[in-house]
Amino acid sequence: MATTHPEFNRDTDGSLVAQAFKDQINGKNVLVTGVAPDGIGRTTALNIASQHPSLLIIAGRIKDKLSSVENEIKQLYPAVNVRSLLVDLSSIASVRNAANEVLNYPEPTIDIIINNILWNIFILTLFYFHLDLLLPFYYPHKNDGS
Repeated sequence: MATTHPEFNRDTDGSLVAQAFKDQINGKNVLVTGVAPDGIGRTTALNIASQHPSLLIIAGRIKDKLSSVENEIKQLYPAVNVRSLLVDLSSIASVRNAANEVLNYPEPTIDIIINNILWNIFILTLFYFHLDLLLPFYYPHKNDGS
């Protein structure tokens, strides 16, 4: 697989990736989804915070878990402006509420979005809207009538 950084591989640490993209992160508004204290979202958010974004929005479903990560970021990187965004991406109503909240932020844009829950949303979308596409994935069958 081609990459902009051929030195990256499956063993590359997230801090090295964030450092490689420091010029693209520094001073930008970044949204990280799927943030919880024991997940990849937390690690991603900490690595992004280390590169001095103008605003770091951490998004997740559980307020206490977001608060824990937000406090950790503030403790390690006090100069980083960090905000928690409560959102359940499997709920359209929750997404709309979160979008309205972000639209009321004084910052005009989100420059970078890092989505840590894509697979779950993909499955939910297929389940709700395209069940006919999802079932063969889990229950493969031959198209020859057998």
